[in-house]
Amino acid sequence: MRYQCLAKHRFLGSIVLLAVTACEPDKSDKAQDQPFNPSADIHSNAGITEPRMVETRTDLNDDKQLSNSWKSRMHSELQRYQMEQPDAYQHLLNLQPRKTRARKFRFIDNRFKDPESTAVLLYRLAEQKNTPEVREALVEAMSRTNGQYEDALLDLIAKEPSPKVKGRLITASRRSKPSVAKQAVLLGLRDSSSFVKASAARTAAKIPADSDITDQLIRLLDDSEVKTQIAVIRSIRVLKPTDAREKLLRLTHSPNSTIRLEALYSITQIAPHLLDQVSHLERDKVLEVSRAAMRLRSSMPHTDR
Repeated sequence: MRYQCLAKHRFLGSIVLLAVTACEPDKSDKAQDQPFNPSADIHSNAGITEPRMVETRTDLNDDKQLSNSWKSRMHSELQRYQMEQPDAYQHLLNLQPRKTRARKFRFIDNRFKDPESTAVLLYRLAEQKNTPEVREALVEAMSRTNGQYEDALLDLIAKEPSPKVKGRLITASRRSKPSVAKQAVLLGLRDSSSFVKASAARTAAKIPADSDITDQLIRLLDDSEVKTQIAVIRSIRVLKPTDAREKLLRLTHSPNSTIRLEALYSITQIAPHLLDQVSHLERDKVLEVSRAAMRLRSSMPHTDR
């Protein structure tokens, strides 16, 4: 009887032990010092939705061939940066800009001193997953990295829906090689947005401009938007295309006083001998315009007064 009770207790103990063991979590599949996996999902926060697998993203546009393109280069650099500096990579994917005192967004981080960070910024910009304000800040940050992005500029400009971001991209193109800067400016000058055209006109004055650019600028002297006209007149004053003279003379009769004044300054720079034909500006109802006309015409020895 004593042996039967002992056997019964041992049997019940075995059942309890098996039950406890079955309830313990399985630790065999728990990650232990796993190496960084470049194919791992990218989880974002702060409102950014990033693609899951960098190396499989080939749908930034409809191109079928990514070899020998900026997209192929960008993805290669992303993968390398992701493997070599995973923490920095993840940080830049999720980083959000701060609002400055001027109420503009700006990315502030020491990692932007590293040219390798350019690929992450370019990737976020090309994905167009962020607001226009954030994308504009991405362009500004990208221009501070000293990394490679000029081969992507023309595509980005052509496909960017926001005029402000597109204008920022065109402004950034002035640091590119002349052929890229020229095409970027021409894209901007032919854009439908007055903001983009004005940005392109201002950039045109800061790059080596040829007749393709100056001809387009002269055409834009007839633009219906005052903002565009003013930017174009100022750019023409720097580039000095002589073919702009007749249109500049007509603009001295513009109903907008700023356009009249800017046209006067440009005529003084490009064709000072035509100051004889702007004597009406000395009687302009806007004091700033009339004073400028009297001062400039009196300084020219061959003007009739």
